[in-house]
Amino acid sequence: MKPAVNPASPSKGKAKEPTHWHSGWWDFYPLTERPYRPLQWSHSSVIFSAHPSEPTIIARHFSSSKQFTIPSPKPVNSNQAVYEPPTIISVAPTDDWLFAYFPRSNGEGTGCLWKRGAQIDNWIVQEWWTFPPQTAPVTAEWLGGPREWTIDNSGKPARLPPKGVVLQTSSPTLLLVTQDYRIHVCYYQYYLQSLQILKCPLGATNMFRHGQTPFEDDPPDLVKVCLDATIGISYNAEHSLFVAARVRQYTVPGTPQSAPFDPMDLTVPVSAQNDNQKQEEWDSRNDECIVEMNQVLLRFDGVSMAIFVQPLAPIPIPHAGLLMMSFLSCPVYPLPHDVVGTASPTKKTIVERGKLYLAFSFLDFEGYMSTPKSQLTIYSMNRRSSPSGKTTFGYQLETTRTFAPSIMTYIASHAPHLKENLLPVVLLDASGQWNNTGPKKPKEAAAGKLHILSLPDLKDKVGWEPSVIHVPLAYAGRNLPLQGIHSPNGVLLYTTSLSSPQPITGVHPFPLRQDQIGSPLVYPIVLSILSRKSPSDICHSLSTSSVSLDEVVTTLSGAMTVLDIHNNGMKYGTTWDMLGVAVEVYRKRAAWTKDPELKEDLTMKWQTAHDMCSIAACNMVFGNCADGDKYDLDAVWQLTGLTNWIVTLIEKVMKECILFCDISDQIKPAEDSQDDLFGPVADETVPGWEISPTLLHLVHPFALQNLTTALKHVKKYHQFLKSTSARVEKSKIARDLLVDMIECSGLNLDRLEAILDASIRSVEELQPGDCRTALASCQPTQELRSQLSVIVKEIIETPNVLNKATLFIKPDDLVDAVVNLSIQGTHQKEQPRNEDTITKGLVMTSDPYLTCSRCGGSSNVAFDMQSSEFVSDRWKIWERMWTLRCICGGLWIGQTSK
Repeated sequence: MKPAVNPASPSKGKAKEPTHWHSGWWDFYPLTERPYRPLQWSHSSVIFSAHPSEPTIIARHFSSSKQFTIPSPKPVNSNQAVYEPPTIISVAPTDDWLFAYFPRSNGEGTGCLWKRGAQIDNWIVQEWWTFPPQTAPVTAEWLGGPREWTIDNSGKPARLPPKGVVLQTSSPTLLLVTQDYRIHVCYYQYYLQSLQILKCPLGATNMFRHGQTPFEDDPPDLVKVCLDATIGISYNAEHSLFVAARVRQYTVPGTPQSAPFDPMDLTVPVSAQNDNQKQEEWDSRNDECIVEMNQVLLRFDGVSMAIFVQPLAPIPIPHAGLLMMSFLSCPVYPLPHDVVGTASPTKKTIVERGKLYLAFSFLDFEGYMSTPKSQLTIYSMNRRSSPSGKTTFGYQLETTRTFAPSIMTYIASHAPHLKENLLPVVLLDASGQWNNTGPKKPKEAAAGKLHILSLPDLKDKVGWEPSVIHVPLAYAGRNLPLQGIHSPNGVLLYTTSLSSPQPITGVHPFPLRQDQIGSPLVYPIVLSILSRKSPSDICHSLSTSSVSLDEVVTTLSGAMTVLDIHNNGMKYGTTWDMLGVAVEVYRKRAAWTKDPELKEDLTMKWQTAHDMCSIAACNMVFGNCADGDKYDLDAVWQLTGLTNWIVTLIEKVMKECILFCDISDQIKPAEDSQDDLFGPVADETVPGWEISPTLLHLVHPFALQNLTTALKHVKKYHQFLKSTSARVEKSKIARDLLVDMIECSGLNLDRLEAILDASIRSVEELQPGDCRTALASCQPTQELRSQLSVIVKEIIETPNVLNKATLFIKPDDLVDAVVNLSIQGTHQKEQPRNEDTITKGLVMTSDPYLTCSRCGGSSNVAFDMQSSEFVSDRWKIWERMWTLRCICGGLWIGQTSK
């Protein structure tokens, strides 16, 4: 629908009247159409969606914008014309399994399981199987996810109880509910490569074991069709899960044996067949009245799987227009103290570890004459005692809320907010306006808001300001963002339209807690690191221009504080992870900023954080290849390459030390001037200057300790090669290269090591808060200036530590400075060195290589871990450490992504 303009005549002058837009009931009608286009946002920050018209799954990594397609199974790939876009896409909580169902226009549909490889765009078809007509899956869920993390009321990270049934299977278990009203349990058993699938009817008491044919107690003429279903997994039920389903059932009329129908025989009654058709039509209307409930219990002893189905009392639906059903699983943390230690010897007290709610969303079009009315109803699932003494489950109506004039279009049923009994919902407006009084026409208009409601009363949560959902101005009032999916850490919402062949997508921020002390993104960062989820959505939020650099530093340092306080005695246990987050944030900000000076400063910040990660990784491989004072000669070339990189980095740090002293010397005369008419300048009034991020290696305990350790390894490795026998040809060549490298560096390794080693203790005594702030900003702060000055002064003033001439002027520079000796010419810039982010060697672009989604670095080694047989086994072990992730913690992307 085109935006409607206010008919009122504009007043005199240049000011323009506000422009309005309106949506009709038909703009919201796609919400009622089935099936939906499936959306999934995985823990590795990959958004999976169905192609609008082809049987293809499109995957896009957020926020690197790398896009790729998932390979289709053989039946779909060989005959795409008869298959439709997938109706179900489901990613396992372990992030390495994917299921999708491809319906067929006529015939059997195909379900497929993929297993992810080492890269996020490497998905391999593991298994595919067919579904006969009228047995297509309508919903999917997974069991076997890792235990989740949360932040308790005291601000301490804590692990939640396991969610759902814990089965001893080799991979996560896939649960499906199909149109023929059955539950399918798909799992891989240890020592068996084939997929095991068990099926059991719902709606009646049933038990089915592996290898047993399910018992059918329904009349042969009764047909049940499951229109929609949802699977509920609770923290509270160790062996149970719940299935809520809308079922249409009808009887199939018998086919009595009679003579063939003769249309010319006037004695046959005209209404003979109408009665059966009317009866079938009336029987098929009960799906509008109730939602059937089932309790499903699973048992697995490692060899055989058993399924038990127990029907529960159905939930009556008060009126038509049921739009969505979603189970909401909320943990109870900490455990109630009144039930601990109160169990009697004869009766065990059941400890409530979680609450399970069932949400019903209604959309009533009221005769299609006005804007539809939206309503949300919450039921709670509770334990009940039956007369026989057995514990059963029942439901209880908690509350109902209408949202007129707004329309609720999305419920974040799996958002992390549920851990705090909070439910995010999207409320779109039926009309709106935008001001057109500025010099430029606005590009976006507000289409609705994302609210945070409390459970189970559905009231707006105090302290959470709703966030605005913006859409392009050209689509205001039409192509509405009706479908959405939340990011893994509950920070962003990805929306898409349903009414156009090419969906209109958008990314919107989630509401942030306003009453929290400190930055509201501190806890999401902490939980993402502890849960091993990709923090890309959080880094995206911190990289926008609306967030200042001071807010970024406050957020990152606040997350470090929480992690350091509750590190379980592991010093710097999460520092490496936080450096990876800093790399991603500052690299994104550097890519988006247009200020060249700011871009250069941000680039130095993220490169400094990346260098700190690389130094720590180098120390690991030197430690692996060392045996006392000796090193593995099978890795001599690899270690020599790393030594060259370490020496180059130390040279870079030493150059910054010299520049730091020069700036200090230039400021001192102004401070020490006694001839000033108003007297000497006070210390606190002396303006500070920006300290180079590179010098963070000298004033942060983690960085200085690693730099000193790397320097020791270089010196020991140098001494080892000098003492090796000349008969080993490769060690002799490496020794000559290393000697030239050290002598041309301008560094005295022995004296520099002594200074850095002596500075570690004083740096470790610095205030932890100042060190966290410096690490969060990837740059020494003014509070660390005095300690930095002491270390730098010791390095500069100690005789024979640095050779400035050799440090700043290299032989290659002297050759290139001679006129007409440079082959490239002085007008051409030197091409950047394509460095392997792992081995620090050269990336051979002619060979397959991988790219890091976080730092953008490339590596041949990460792609092919089958190194030469002549390479050290210790080196191979270190290489395999980076199979799944880069040194900075980023995930690998192959060359097939666009």
